[in-house]
Amino acid sequence: MIRFFLFYFYVIHYRVFRLLFRPKITDNTNYLSSPILTMNRILSHPILGKEYVFVDIGCGEGLVGLFVRLVKQKTVILHDIQSDFLRMISFFVHCFFVSRVTCSNDLSDVYPVPSVFLCVWTSWSSENRRVMVSRLSSIIPKGAIFISVSHGMCHPSFVELQKTREIFAWGEASVYYYKHA
Repeated sequence: MIRFFLFYFYVIHYRVFRLLFRPKITDNTNYLSSPILTMNRILSHPILGKEYVFVDIGCGEGLVGLFVRLVKQKTVILHDIQSDFLRMISFFVHCFFVSRVTCSNDLSDVYPVPSVFLCVWTSWSSENRRVMVSRLSSIIPKGAIFISVSHGMCHPSFVELQKTREIFAWGEASVYYYKHA
């Protein structure tokens, strides 16, 4: 828990530095940080079970992933196309001896079973969501749970289990739980 708070403190400073010195992030490289308490409620849903590997697609700064690793004690796989975020997460993981965290800018062809995948689609374009759902349908293991935030999906490979509403920093959003059939 202490390591998570140290990382959280580090990320706050990283955000200030990023806002002052980096060019503005736009379009599909934009991100919105998900509140930890909201994510804890989402990831505590009984549909998920107790044992799983957590895969965050579009992890951003990695706050949710490191919360899941350090507080919920799950193995974590983090994906993002922004290499700055992945380098920052890897630096923290290395410096604070955090095990069972993998960072990558590309999806794998094989994921452990059982797995829970998370995509916060809020700032993704509809085209990127469509391409990602198509790709995920071929790589997510059968029986794995897929959680999407803000936008649902219609794909024959995924069966909707439940839909809820949660409060995020940007307002209320839908949360969809799917099972890969």
